[in-house]
Amino acid sequence: MRLAEQVLDARPTPAQRVAALFTKAQARQQAGDIEGAVRFAREAVQLRDDEAGRQFLASMLIRSKDRAEGLQIMRRMLQESPRDTGLMNNLGYALVDSHQSAEELDEGFRLLKEASRLAPDEPNLLDSLGWAYFQYGDFEQARRFVELAVENYLPFRNWELEDHMGDILWRTGDPAGAKARWRAALEQRPPANDARRIEAKTREGLTTPAPAPRAPPDVPLGERRETGSSEI
Repeated sequence: MRLAEQVLDARPTPAQRVAALFTKAQARQQAGDIEGAVRFAREAVQLRDDEAGRQFLASMLIRSKDRAEGLQIMRRMLQESPRDTGLMNNLGYALVDSHQSAEELDEGFRLLKEASRLAPDEPNLLDSLGWAYFQYGDFEQARRFVELAVENYLPFRNWELEDHMGDILWRTGDPAGAKARWRAALEQRPPANDARRIEAKTREGLTTPAPAPRAPPDVPLGERRETGSSEI
């Protein structure tokens, strides 16, 4: 963070300035200052409007008071690249994780299901799809996909996967296992806001009602999604 500030104070080239701004944005995200992360990311994107910058800005906006703007950016990017599984995952996960209606949850699930047919072994997609099933109250399917995600991530570990697995274990009657996974998530040093949320769960468990079981929508194989991959 200090190095980024020094770069910005030293009349940097445009490329150096963009890199420094994104460094500051990522540091603010890690510190739990989402509004600060948005501010620096927005400045960087104004200087260089590329896909990586827009994705980062959108992901921060999703977690801010400007969620609608973040979704709008993601939708526009997906229109430009409709078979980009990374974009499909980012938008799909954003919709299922913070869905504000049944329609948003269904839209996110459809995107993730389509993306999983294009990249069936991608761990982030497997985790997102498992998290979608969790939102439908299908904890067994959620566990199946998140376990696959954890397996495919090896030898690395990811705090978000561990956090999701903890929630699934809690909902399936294994509080000790859940707390162990939440502690494992904390060992991966998540952003400050997430760390506080996970720390609370290690003490108290899940204190909100479980999602009510509901069947996800059918996602028929169609021309746009057919890739020869096996159905997940």
